[in-house]
Amino acid sequence: MTAAVIAYGATAVSQFKYSVLSDTLAAELNSRPSPADSISVAPSSATRYWIAGAEAAGSNVAVWAFFKYAEHEPYTRISLQSIGDHLETGFWWDQDGFLGNQFNHPYHGSVYFNSARSNGLGFWESAAYAFGGSAMWELFMEIEPPSYNDIVNTPVSGIIFGEIIHRSTNLILDPSKRGPGRVLREASALLLNPVKGFDRAISGEMWSTGSPSSNPDYKLWLSLGGNDLFFNRTFVQNHGYGLARLDMEYGDLLATSSHHEPFDYFNLRVELGFSANDDILSIVASGVLWDRTVTLFDHSSTVLGIYKEFDLHNNLVCHLTATSCAFRLTNVMPISATSTFQSSVSISGVFMGGVNSQYASLFDEQYNMGPGAGAKVTAALKSNDHGSVYVNYKRFWLHTLNGADGDEFVGMLNLGTNYQITKAIMAGIDLVLYERYSVYEHFPDVKSGISSIRLYTKFSLN
Repeated sequence: MTAAVIAYGATAVSQFKYSVLSDTLAAELNSRPSPADSISVAPSSATRYWIAGAEAAGSNVAVWAFFKYAEHEPYTRISLQSIGDHLETGFWWDQDGFLGNQFNHPYHGSVYFNSARSNGLGFWESAAYAFGGSAMWELFMEIEPPSYNDIVNTPVSGIIFGEIIHRSTNLILDPSKRGPGRVLREASALLLNPVKGFDRAISGEMWSTGSPSSNPDYKLWLSLGGNDLFFNRTFVQNHGYGLARLDMEYGDLLATSSHHEPFDYFNLRVELGFSANDDILSIVASGVLWDRTVTLFDHSSTVLGIYKEFDLHNNLVCHLTATSCAFRLTNVMPISATSTFQSSVSISGVFMGGVNSQYASLFDEQYNMGPGAGAKVTAALKSNDHGSVYVNYKRFWLHTLNGADGDEFVGMLNLGTNYQITKAIMAGIDLVLYERYSVYEHFPDVKSGISSIRLYTKFSLN
């Protein structure tokens, strides 16, 4: 029944989406050309709503069964009574850990999303499965009351995780390959996107041969080096980490005429700092939902767009997460035949965010949660022959709905440069400043800050 509800909801969302598009926007989208090198990823000709719903529901049953029978978790002791209680009492704020709520749950949301995406459904239809799968878990699969933050974080952040995973999987797969190379591609795709790998195995696509993949342009970089974290903005207290960073840019920011579907352009940064005592995790992702080219200055290119964004920063001092939607203006101005100056300004609405607070534990929470807003400005001087110099500043405001009542203000400044050694290798240095100002209604205000210096070598992977 749940699978049927999810599938029916996706169909309804699809019909509703097309009915509410304004005539102007619909005409604009339909009139855009579809060049041979279009970066849109067309869905499968077979759209399997019911199988997608069964897989989304099945993923919930599989997770529930694992934690019930292998881990013996108390929250899995569900019954008709617990389901009735959920429907009667409604939602609350849960007390799970920071990474559990802000990373594990969005990843589960991406599984719901890709249950649909891998069965031929489009972006917006698949989004309905993310919400449906999350609602199923919250209402039926645990004895704890359904959670406000989970019903937002799991699907809304899961959508951006899911679409990036979906498109990255398509970059890996190539039906024309055979032998060990094909096995490695299929195995890598299965690890990255288990739902798609499962579907390919069941349908036989994993073993069949086909035409070579036609992939969009993308850039993939791996950076390795060190990250020295300084506390209280002094050089006395510090902690060193190894650094590994993956940067990905998919599509062409300026090629708006070829952006037919959400996330036809996106960028992703995943950064890990590791040491003997603790680790640092940072994930920043942004994908276009809608954009167009506008005229702002002569002899330059300007893009106005709406983007789905996700930010997660987890280190010794600062725990911050925000799932948001941003309105951004980007300008690229040629300086010479081989160099450009790129700048952008954006404002965003934060659907749900979280910030660590020393007062949150008084309310049996690990961090404060709530909605808010953000703003970002960037500037970069880029040379095809020498590298780049850049500065970025992003600031968030979060209003606490759960935790210590008040408002959280968090800012991040990044100054850096990359020097091109060869076409595929760069040397880089970044200076990063984090500052947090917390204004509380019932506790003393808090102001803190940390800084870090990162030295690394950057390698092109394509």
